[in-house]
Amino acid sequence: CDDEAILGECLKGEIESYLSSLSIIAEYLVFTSAKEFVAYNGNIDLLFLDLDMPEMDGIEAGMQFRTKNKRCKIIIETSRNDRMKEVFPLDVFRFLSKPYKRAEIEAYLDSFIKQTVGTGKLIVYKNRIPVELFQNEIYYIRAYDSDCEVFADRTYRTEKSIRTLNEELDERIFFQVNKSVIVNFTYVKNYCDGLFFVNGEKISVSRRKKRDFENKMKEYNLYFS
Repeated sequence: CDDEAILGECLKGEIESYLSSLSIIAEYLVFTSAKEFVAYNGNIDLLFLDLDMPEMDGIEAGMQFRTKNKRCKIIIETSRNDRMKEVFPLDVFRFLSKPYKRAEIEAYLDSFIKQTVGTGKLIVYKNRIPVELFQNEIYYIRAYDSDCEVFADRTYRTEKSIRTLNEELDERIFFQVNKSVIVNFTYVKNYCDGLFFVNGEKISVSRRKKRDFENKMKEYNLYFS
């Protein structure tokens, strides 16, 4: 949201170019007035909000927006350090200085992406009572005949098949290492030649998946560790 339309489109272009280089597909919205922005009722995950705008500034727009969206990360765009304290109630994620620097934009996007990994939720059961887990809380999943056990702070169950779970879980941090186990790279320890530990449990990678697992683990360690 930036009243200078050209700057808004330029910023969009920088963001779109960088996310595309990471093979991330996103939907982009550009607002050229605060009033137009606060009238929008759709979901927004990451907001670049200009601080100084006519009629309604970024602080007022941000306060109205926060009543509808508590989880969105807000990056304030400004060249005015004297107004920094005014934005504290918005729970600001980052400050982006004007004129923009590509390296700064990319660093903020990296930080945002890392915080969104595994934030999807999975409904599991404990003693037949439904429990909502964030995916990044799951250590690993093991399939049995008709359902799966989900290992996190406790052991849960789900009637979903391992194939269905593999499709639902965040592929950036989960990998199916053999026909019955999906692991979260976050908790993989002491990997050596197809064997590793997750939460003290020894797990093996099938020979067919070993190379893919090692490549995916390298990607995870380079970007998310």
